[in-house]
Amino acid sequence: MFEKMQTGRAQPLSEDDERTIGFVRFIDARGFSADQIREAYYRLCGISETGNDDPAIEEIRERMQTMTDKKFSLNRFASLIGVKQEYEDAKLSCFNFINALPVSDNEKEMLHSIVERRRDGELSIVVDGRRAATVAIHIRENLPSETVALEFMDMLKRVTALAEKSGKYEFSFVEE
Repeated sequence: MFEKMQTGRAQPLSEDDERTIGFVRFIDARGFSADQIREAYYRLCGISETGNDDPAIEEIRERMQTMTDKKFSLNRFASLIGVKQEYEDAKLSCFNFINALPVSDNEKEMLHSIVERRRDGELSIVVDGRRAATVAIHIRENLPSETVALEFMDMLKRVTALAEKSGKYEFSFVEE
């Protein structure tokens, strides 16, 4: 969507990094939610008080137990749960961010529609009557809507942070 260049040499992955990647793949392949992972984590830690008998939760807990038996850190699970929850809440977070911007309702609707309808085009930000930046937006078809929302919100945060220092700003969009 927004291309980024990475430089430098890749570092070899630690054993914990490899296990983390494996766990994420396990979660993604089965479509488990952050709530299911959190409940499995609580059961693993012995602090769950729910009577939820979802077999998926037990499957996750067993996988976590196997990993912790091999000295995998519980803190990594907690971090992964947070990241998964943030991902699941991406569209809501993006829309809340847009709604809080000091721009017109029409501009907010336009920004919402870029994410909701996956619109391609050029988004310009105008500061004090002058175009300050233009961002080309191309959203790949296979890109999950959560990723679109996260990347769009990240771009808006960077652009608006710069614009807020300069004065009043507004957005315009030209669709391809």
